[in-house]
Amino acid sequence: MLETFRKLWKIKDLQKKVLYTFLMLLIYRLVGVIPAPGIDVSRLNESNNFMQLPLLNMMQMMTGNAFGQMTIMAMVITAPFSLRIFW
Repeated sequence: MLETFRKLWKIKDLQKKVLYTFLMLLIYRLVGVIPAPGIDVSRLNESNNFMQLPLLNMMQMMTGNAFGQMTIMAMVITAPFSLRIFW
C-alpha cells in the first residue's frame, strides 16, 4: 500500500488532484467550526424549545450537529440541501 502512494506522487496530475481534495476537506472542516456572525450560540443553546421541533431536529441530524452550533458551513449548505430534499 505504501508503494501505491509512492507511485501516486510520481504522477503530477494525480498529485495535484489529491492535494486539492485534502485542501478542500481542510477548509470544509475549519469553516465547520466557525460560528455564524451575529448569533449568540450560548443563548440559542439555553432555549429548550429550539431543537424540539421535528424539522430542526432533522436538520441537526443531517448536518452533524453543525446546525445546532450555527456554524457558517451549516448555514451555507443546509438551505439548498433541505430545499432539494423537501421540495
